Amino acid sequence: MKMKMGDVLVYKDSETSERYGTGVVTSITTEDYSILWSGRGLTKYRRAILDDKLEQIFQRGEKQTGLPKERHLHLGASKVGVAFNENYDRAKVEMLCGQLKTSGARKAKDVADGLAAELFTKKLALRGAAKNVLLQLAELCSTRSAPCDEAQNISRELFFGYVLRKSDFAAVETEK
Repeated sequence: MKMKMGDVLVYKDSETSERYGTGVVTSITTEDYSILWSGRGLTKYRRAILDDKLEQIFQRGEKQTGLPKERHLHLGASKVGVAFNENYDRAKVEMLCGQLKTSGARKAKDVADGLAAELFTKKLALRGAAKNVLLQLAELCSTRSAPCDEAQNISRELFFGYVLRKSDFAAVETEK
């Protein structure tokens, strides 16, 4: 199997496929392949290892409109952005927000309502309200309360498997 830019791939192993989701080949060099996975973000694979095993590890996926698309959000003072999946699974995030609302915690309901207002109506614009909601999501992810698991799952879906931390917002907290 030859890979080319833009190919859609999935793992043949069902457990690994569920964890990584759908992948898009973003670059091919003489040394490695770069694949952007909907569940994990950008991953580089050494060609020396993969070239002989491509047919055993990957299978071609179907071309879909919801393929992962990476955008970097600068949440704090750091120049390093957090990878945000612009084509996140909206139905899954909406379901997770519903679970977050029913958890009963007041802060969890506020985060779910804020996410619904910022994410589901339009393309995410990283302004004050959106940063505030993402900061509240990060705070909820770090607590040891009941809605923590749902908040972490939302973060993983939006940020390619990454769980937001309050330290990602260092500059935002000092401005308040």
